[in-house]
Amino acid sequence: MLLLSAKSDEHWLPKAREALRQVGCAVVTDVLAPGEVERTREAMYRTQEQIVAEVGEQRLLVAGEVGVLRIPALFDPVFLELLSVPEMLAIIDEMLGDTAILHLQNGFILPPRAGATEKGFQHTFHRDFPRHLHGYVASLNVMLVLDDFTELNGGTLVVPGTHQRPEQPAAEYLEEPVGFHSVAGRLERDVLLAEHVAGRSIARRDELLPHLANRIGLQGTAHLDR
Repeated sequence: MLLLSAKSDEHWLPKAREALRQVGCAVVTDVLAPGEVERTREAMYRTQEQIVAEVGEQRLLVAGEVGVLRIPALFDPVFLELLSVPEMLAIIDEMLGDTAILHLQNGFILPPRAGATEKGFQHTFHRDFPRHLHGYVASLNVMLVLDDFTELNGGTLVVPGTHQRPEQPAAEYLEEPVGFHSVAGRLERDVLLAEHVAGRSIARRDELLPHLANRIGLQGTAHLDR
């Protein structure tokens, strides 16, 4: 997995671009300051409380949405501010163009395994954008990591090189994924055709990802005004 520093590597952007094109994923460090990480973490938990109050814990459990924060900006403006992270905008402009639009923003607070009673969509190998457009990059997924992202707490697993393919990889091939592991404050990006799956958290505390999981996920889509 290519690991780049936005602070110390002046060529991180072209390197990240080529990694996305060639293998479908990259990790960029030194993106969010510790204060930004903590402020967003607090907003994640506030938002989760509001969603549970509005939707109901039982309905979320039945839907397999425990720990998933849909449209978090509806509940806290902090998530709108994340859309202006310079490193994120740079890679979006590089891969999709300056007319790209935000398709969705989700947050993930992944509970320890004992609290996850359902095997949801996030825990099966899938493509967020399951369309093959003959090499045209129409969508990009960006994940801002708010907690250390490890095998222990359910870090995402990816299968490099499965982006931009018309066919679904054989199940046997998916048995050897690569850990998309990181630490808080990093930016993880993947072309949305890459196969990936959320790992199982066996830690004793929640893992935060804002995807915004604790993770925040942002999916941008190329858009051309006519």
